[in-house]
Amino acid sequence: MAKEVTIKIKCAECEHENEVTIYAGLNAQVDTEKYVELLNGTLFNFDCAGCGKKGHLNYDMIYHDIVHRAVVHYVTNPDSLKKAKEAIETMKNLEGENAMPKDYTYRIVNSQNALREKALLFNYGLDDRVMEILKGLSVSGAKKEHPDLQIVEALYLTAHGKWMIQILGNKPMSAEVSMVKYDEIRRKLGDAIEDTEIRNYAVDVDWSIRALQNPLAKFDNPQG
Repeated sequence: MAKEVTIKIKCAECEHENEVTIYAGLNAQVDTEKYVELLNGTLFNFDCAGCGKKGHLNYDMIYHDIVHRAVVHYVTNPDSLKKAKEAIETMKNLEGENAMPKDYTYRIVNSQNALREKALLFNYGLDDRVMEILKGLSVSGAKKEHPDLQIVEALYLTAHGKWMIQILGNKPMSAEVSMVKYDEIRRKLGDAIEDTEIRNYAVDVDWSIRALQNPLAKFDNPQG
Protein backbone atom coordinates (compact mmCIF):
# COMPACT_ATOMS: atom_id res chain seq x y z
CA MET A 1 0.00 0.00 0.00
CA ALA A 2 1.02 3.61 -0.50
CA LYS A 3 2.83 5.17 2.43
CA GLU A 4 0.27 7.82 3.35
CA VAL A 5 0.93 10.75 5.65
CA THR A 6 -1.60 13.42 6.61
CA ILE A 7 -0.29 16.97 6.85
CA LYS A 8 -1.86 20.40 7.32
CA ILE A 9 -1.55 22.92 4.49
CA LYS A 10 -2.74 26.53 4.64
CA CYS A 11 -4.36 27.77 1.43
CA ALA A 12 -2.45 30.63 -0.15
CA GLU A 13 -5.72 32.18 -1.32
CA CYS A 14 -8.02 32.08 1.72
CA GLU A 15 -5.64 30.80 4.44
CA HIS A 16 -7.97 27.92 5.29
CA GLU A 17 -6.01 25.10 6.94
CA ASN A 18 -6.50 21.88 4.99
CA GLU A 19 -5.71 18.33 6.03
CA VAL A 20 -4.04 16.78 2.98
CA THR A 21 -2.80 13.26 2.34
CA ILE A 22 0.65 12.93 0.79
CA TYR A 23 2.35 9.76 -0.42
CA ALA A 24 5.92 9.16 0.67
CA GLY A 25 5.93 5.86 -1.21
CA LEU A 26 3.92 4.51 -4.13
CA ASN A 27 3.80 0.95 -5.50
CA ALA A 28 2.80 0.82 -9.18
CA GLN A 29 1.18 -2.61 -8.96
CA VAL A 30 -0.62 -2.14 -5.64
CA ASP A 31 -1.58 1.54 -5.66
CA THR A 32 -3.05 1.49 -9.16
CA GLU A 33 -5.39 4.44 -8.61
CA LYS A 34 -2.56 6.64 -7.35
CA TYR A 35 -0.35 5.43 -10.19
CA VAL A 36 -2.92 6.75 -12.68
CA GLU A 37 -3.03 10.06 -10.79
CA LEU A 38 0.75 10.25 -10.97
CA LEU A 39 0.70 9.79 -14.75
CA ASN A 40 -2.09 12.30 -15.37
CA GLY A 41 -0.42 14.91 -13.17
CA THR A 42 -3.02 15.16 -10.41
CA LEU A 43 -1.35 13.20 -7.61
CA PHE A 44 0.35 16.27 -6.14
CA ASN A 45 -2.77 18.45 -6.36
CA PHE A 46 -5.34 19.23 -3.68
CA ASP A 47 -8.57 21.25 -3.52
CA CYS A 48 -8.91 23.77 -0.72
CA ALA A 49 -11.92 22.92 1.47
CA GLY A 50 -12.37 26.62 2.20
CA CYS A 51 -12.44 28.29 -1.21
CA GLY A 52 -12.13 25.42 -3.68
CA LYS A 53 -8.90 26.76 -5.16
CA LYS A 54 -6.61 24.02 -6.48
CA GLY A 55 -3.26 23.84 -4.75
CA HIS A 56 -0.10 22.00 -5.69
CA LEU A 57 2.22 20.12 -3.34
CA ASN A 58 5.88 19.26 -3.65
CA TYR A 59 7.46 16.55 -1.53
CA ASP A 60 9.88 13.64 -1.72
CA MET A 61 8.53 10.31 -2.95
CA ILE A 62 9.79 6.79 -3.61
CA TYR A 63 8.20 5.08 -6.60
CA HIS A 64 8.47 1.28 -6.84
CA ASP A 65 7.62 -0.88 -9.85
CA ILE A 66 7.96 -4.49 -8.67
CA VAL A 67 7.11 -6.13 -12.00
CA HIS A 68 9.68 -4.14 -13.97
CA ARG A 69 12.14 -4.04 -11.05
CA ALA A 70 12.64 -0.31 -10.82
CA VAL A 71 12.87 2.14 -7.92
CA VAL A 72 12.72 5.89 -8.54
CA HIS A 73 13.40 8.47 -5.83
CA TYR A 74 11.91 11.91 -6.41
CA VAL A 75 13.94 14.44 -4.41
CA THR A 76 13.23 18.11 -3.74
CA ASN A 77 16.47 19.38 -2.18
CA PRO A 78 20.16 18.49 -1.72
CA ASP A 79 19.53 16.86 1.65
CA SER A 80 16.90 14.50 0.23
CA LEU A 81 19.25 13.73 -2.68
CA LYS A 82 21.90 12.62 -0.20
CA LYS A 83 19.35 10.49 1.69
CA ALA A 84 18.11 8.93 -1.55
CA LYS A 85 21.63 7.90 -2.57
CA GLU A 86 22.23 6.40 0.86
CA ALA A 87 18.89 4.53 0.72
CA ILE A 88 19.71 3.08 -2.70
CA GLU A 89 23.15 1.94 -1.57
CA THR A 90 21.55 0.29 1.45
CA MET A 91 19.03 -1.54 -0.77
CA LYS A 92 21.76 -2.70 -3.15
CA ASN A 93 23.84 -4.08 -0.29
CA LEU A 94 21.09 -6.10 1.39
CA GLU A 95 22.00 -9.74 1.83
CA GLY A 96 20.26 -13.06 2.43
CA GLU A 97 16.51 -13.30 2.05
CA ASN A 98 16.24 -9.48 1.99
CA ALA A 99 18.66 -9.10 -0.94
CA MET A 100 17.34 -7.19 -3.94
CA PRO A 101 17.53 -8.84 -7.38
CA LYS A 102 20.71 -7.80 -9.18
CA ASP A 103 18.81 -6.59 -12.25
CA TYR A 104 16.95 -3.84 -10.38
CA THR A 105 17.13 -0.32 -11.84
CA TYR A 106 17.62 2.60 -9.44
CA ARG A 107 17.03 6.21 -10.45
CA ILE A 108 16.88 9.62 -8.80
CA VAL A 109 14.92 12.50 -10.37
CA ASN A 110 14.40 16.09 -9.26
CA SER A 111 11.18 17.06 -11.02
CA GLN A 112 7.64 15.72 -10.89
CA ASN A 113 7.57 15.57 -14.68
CA ALA A 114 10.68 13.39 -14.66
CA LEU A 115 9.08 11.12 -12.05
CA ARG A 116 6.00 10.68 -14.24
CA GLU A 117 8.16 10.01 -17.26
CA LYS A 118 10.25 7.33 -15.51
CA ALA A 119 7.09 5.66 -14.18
CA LEU A 120 5.62 5.58 -17.70
CA LEU A 121 8.77 4.24 -19.37
CA PHE A 122 9.39 1.52 -16.81
CA ASN A 123 5.74 0.46 -16.90
CA TYR A 124 6.18 -0.30 -20.61
CA GLY A 125 9.43 -2.16 -19.96
CA LEU A 126 11.53 0.37 -21.85
CA ASP A 127 15.17 1.23 -21.22
CA ASP A 128 15.15 4.86 -20.05
CA ARG A 129 18.76 5.28 -21.21
CA VAL A 130 17.85 4.51 -24.82
CA MET A 131 14.78 6.71 -24.58
CA GLU A 132 16.84 9.59 -23.19
CA ILE A 133 19.20 9.36 -26.18
CA LEU A 134 16.21 9.28 -28.53
CA LYS A 135 14.85 12.39 -26.82
CA GLY A 136 18.18 14.17 -27.16
CA LEU A 137 18.37 13.40 -30.87
CA SER A 138 14.80 14.59 -31.38
CA VAL A 139 15.43 17.84 -29.50
CA SER A 140 18.65 18.42 -31.44
CA GLY A 141 16.77 17.93 -34.71
CA ALA A 142 14.03 20.33 -33.63
CA LYS A 143 16.59 23.02 -32.75
CA LYS A 144 18.27 22.64 -36.14
CA GLU A 145 14.93 23.15 -37.90
CA HIS A 146 13.96 26.01 -35.58
CA PRO A 147 17.12 27.93 -34.55
CA ASP A 148 15.11 30.30 -32.34
CA LEU A 149 13.55 27.43 -30.40
CA GLN A 150 13.99 27.83 -26.64
CA ILE A 151 13.33 24.54 -24.86
CA VAL A 152 12.18 24.43 -21.27
CA GLU A 153 11.60 20.69 -21.09
CA ALA A 154 11.04 17.66 -23.29
CA LEU A 155 8.89 14.79 -22.05
CA TYR A 156 7.53 11.45 -23.22
CA LEU A 157 3.84 10.71 -23.41
CA THR A 158 1.59 8.17 -25.09
CA ALA A 159 -1.30 9.13 -27.34
CA HIS A 160 -3.54 6.86 -29.43
CA GLY A 161 -1.14 3.97 -28.98
CA LYS A 162 1.87 5.99 -30.10
CA TRP A 163 4.92 7.26 -28.24
CA MET A 164 5.41 11.01 -28.49
CA ILE A 165 8.00 13.53 -27.33
CA GLN A 166 6.40 16.76 -26.17
CA ILE A 167 8.71 19.77 -26.33
CA LEU A 168 7.79 22.64 -24.02
CA GLY A 169 9.18 26.09 -24.72
CA ASN A 170 8.56 29.22 -26.75
CA LYS A 171 7.33 27.00 -29.61
CA PRO A 172 5.54 23.99 -28.10
CA MET A 173 5.68 21.01 -30.44
CA SER A 174 5.57 17.25 -30.43
CA ALA A 175 7.07 14.44 -32.47
CA GLU A 176 6.30 10.75 -32.79
CA VAL A 177 8.92 8.34 -31.49
CA SER A 178 9.96 5.47 -33.74
CA MET A 179 10.42 2.15 -31.97
CA VAL A 180 12.55 1.13 -34.96
CA LYS A 181 14.99 3.84 -33.89
CA TYR A 182 14.74 2.62 -30.30
CA ASP A 183 15.84 -0.87 -31.31
CA GLU A 184 18.55 0.50 -33.61
CA ILE A 185 20.04 2.73 -30.91
CA ARG A 186 20.01 -0.05 -28.37
CA ARG A 187 21.81 -2.34 -30.82
CA LYS A 188 24.35 0.19 -32.12
CA LEU A 189 25.11 1.95 -28.84
CA GLY A 190 24.83 -1.01 -26.51
CA ASP A 191 28.46 -0.87 -25.32
CA ALA A 192 28.46 2.91 -24.96
CA ILE A 193 25.20 2.82 -23.01
CA GLU A 194 26.49 0.22 -20.59
CA ASP A 195 29.87 1.96 -20.27
CA THR A 196 28.60 5.50 -19.59
CA GLU A 197 28.64 6.34 -15.89
CA ILE A 198 25.29 7.15 -14.27
CA ARG A 199 26.08 9.93 -11.81
CA ASN A 200 23.83 10.26 -8.77
CA TYR A 201 21.55 7.63 -10.34
CA ALA A 202 20.37 10.25 -12.87
CA VAL A 203 19.65 9.32 -16.48
CA ASP A 204 18.88 12.69 -18.04
CA VAL A 205 20.03 14.98 -20.83
CA ASP A 206 23.50 15.27 -19.30
CA TRP A 207 23.83 11.49 -19.26
CA SER A 208 22.66 11.19 -22.90
CA ILE A 209 25.25 13.74 -24.07
CA ARG A 210 28.02 11.82 -22.33
CA ALA A 211 26.77 8.55 -23.81
CA LEU A 212 26.85 9.93 -27.35
CA GLN A 213 30.34 11.33 -26.75
CA ASN A 214 31.57 8.00 -25.37
CA PRO A 215 34.43 6.61 -27.51
CA LEU A 216 32.40 3.41 -27.81
CA ALA A 217 29.51 5.26 -29.45
CA LYS A 218 29.75 4.59 -33.18
CA PHE A 219 26.47 5.97 -34.34
CA ASP A 220 24.78 7.38 -37.39
CA ASN A 221 21.20 8.49 -37.16
CA PRO A 222 19.13 5.31 -37.76
CA GLN A 223 16.30 5.29 -40.20
CA GLY A 224 12.77 4.28 -39.29
